[in-house]
Amino acid sequence: MKIEVGSKKWADKQLSFSIRILQGHICRSSWKGRLNLALIVKERLLEHGYSWHAERVDNWIHRCQPAGNIGKFSSEKTDNSQDPGFQARKELAQPIRADSERAEEGS
Repeated sequence: MKIEVGSKKWADKQLSFSIRILQGHICRSSWKGRLNLALIVKERLLEHGYSWHAERVDNWIHRCQPAGNIGKFSSEKTDNSQDPGFQARKELAQPIRADSERAEEGS
């Protein structure tokens, strides 16, 4: 039985394939290799309009991601000191003190 590229059955098979790749059942390559294959499948699904299937691939990427790789790609720290939105959030995060505490500081 031949499955037509772009059909719903094709999308289901692509999703199943990417899940098995991420779990390491199809190939025993490194995490980066399996991730690259899954991302290629995800792009193909998006090209054919299967966004739900592509989102499930994303879910499985995060589910199968090795514990040592969490946060590895966002290790660079940014300087938010000049961002006015960051400054406003920082001010809102500070606790509001009672008037009696403010009066004691002023004395």
